[in-house]
Amino acid sequence: MDKAKAEYTISASNDNHAETHSRRAYTPFSAEASLADKNIVIYDCGDDRTHFNDFFRPARIKYNEKQTRNDRKKDLNYLEALEDGREGYGKGDKKEKPFYHDVIQIGDRNTNGITDDSFDVDHWRELKRANKFDEAAKYVKEHLPKERTNHYKYQQQMIEVLKEIAEEIRCNKDNKYSNILVHGLIIHCDEPNGTPHLDFRYSIFTADEKTGVSTRISMNKGLKKMGYVFSKDNIPINQFREDIKDRIEIKMMERGFGRTIKNEHRKHLRPEVYELEQRAIKAEERAKAAEQKEEAIIRREQEVEEILTTAQKLKSLLETMFEKASNLIKVLNNIKDREQKRLVDNARQEKEKLQQTLFIAQGLMDALDQKQITNKRSEQAKESFGIEYSNTKMKQKTL
Repeated sequence: MDKAKAEYTISASNDNHAETHSRRAYTPFSAEASLADKNIVIYDCGDDRTHFNDFFRPARIKYNEKQTRNDRKKDLNYLEALEDGREGYGKGDKKEKPFYHDVIQIGDRNTNGITDDSFDVDHWRELKRANKFDEAAKYVKEHLPKERTNHYKYQQQMIEVLKEIAEEIRCNKDNKYSNILVHGLIIHCDEPNGTPHLDFRYSIFTADEKTGVSTRISMNKGLKKMGYVFSKDNIPINQFREDIKDRIEIKMMERGFGRTIKNEHRKHLRPEVYELEQRAIKAEERAKAAEQKEEAIIRREQEVEEILTTAQKLKSLLETMFEKASNLIKVLNNIKDREQKRLVDNARQEKEKLQQTLFIAQGLMDALDQKQITNKRSEQAKESFGIEYSNTKMKQKTL
């Protein structure tokens, strides 16, 4: 695709407020954990609920200081008061919203996808469901656009556009966002089957009010102070989002890119046609909500499966350790038995040797005794014979 002819759609859709999803406190099923380092945090308040109450608390404290009756004082937990209906305007779908969560995207899967056209999202999801996360990460990496391709170069420029618009919102450029309390501006580039997009979490408020609390939630008053008012063709919140899209288009044009407009709201629609379109939009929103619930169920099932797998591995490990311990005890017992047997055999052999020695010694002693008796008798015999011999010699000499 030639750069001068490259064109992209620009969308700014409203999503359910989900700050943990936005700041990637966990890895959504639609995201790839190995791409997390590609996400870009322009601003993140840390905790939307705390940030919300901290912002509105000074005005509520100032209001309470003027009240002489406690029942007229405002709860410092403004968010809780809005959620349980003690404060705020409207009911049901028309109830004042404390949070908005927009997804701002340039292009679509076909024109600005995170991965190339040959990427098989079903295969990638199957790898994840099978807990083959390393294989899943490797598969995604193989299908990322190469740096030398236009796909990669154009995509990097679109990410720069998102970064610039996010900085403008954060810094309230030209006072176009004066009544916007920004909670988060994070660019996600970790969804293999999607495109780089800006997660924009915010609240719309009015300030310097003469009655009631001076600073409070009000979409209509806040947008009106920024120049967005009701018309028969468009409502203020859509005008606000269109303005962001127009600013993005200017930045794209500065880089030589064009904008393709698809599915834009047409003017002066007949009531029946408009009603059908609104029904289709609501049906699409319900389908999206159902898909999100399905992903949540799949995620929970996956977590349970991981726990069961870990438990099974632990069980197998314990069984192996028990078996090894049992075998070791048997070996030790065998060694003990063999050692005891060896000691008994050695003792028996020593006893036998000792008995033999005693037997020999006894024989020697008996022989010695016998010899002594014999010697004694011999001496006695000699002694008797000597006397007789002497007497005989004496007799011979005399003769």
